[in-house]
Amino acid sequence: MKNSPGNIKIEKRFSYLIFSACFFILILLLGGCGRKAFPSAPSSMVPDPPKKLDAVFENGEIKVSWQLANYENVKAIHIYKSKIPKARFCPTCPYTFEPVGSVSSTERIYREKAVSGYHYAFKLEIESAGGEMSSPRIITLETP
Repeated sequence: MKNSPGNIKIEKRFSYLIFSACFFILILLLGGCGRKAFPSAPSSMVPDPPKKLDAVFENGEIKVSWQLANYENVKAIHIYKSKIPKARFCPTCPYTFEPVGSVSSTERIYREKAVSGYHYAFKLEIESAGGEMSSPRIITLETP
């Protein structure tokens, strides 16, 4: 009775059922949901870059000014500078920035003594209270 046609059909059906259940569980485990990558902050938490960035040379100093799109949730504004003599300035070469400091979200202007005959570039980045950084904005200026 072990190999009767009825028993073979039941065994085949049971095998298909086990195979289907295992395949379904495998698909659920491998498929998951969403993209497989490291977590990142939602774009709504990343601060907007500074707007209306401007730099002027007057009375022997450079004045860099900016506006923020949203002043809430801003921890600091980080400022970086690149200073290259005009004779060595290459417009297609990348800048080498060095940090010059950070200011609070209430600040709108950064001032610095300037040297004549140089090409200056300033880079600003906004840091949110959660530590996320905005995309950088760069402004350039040549002193006479």
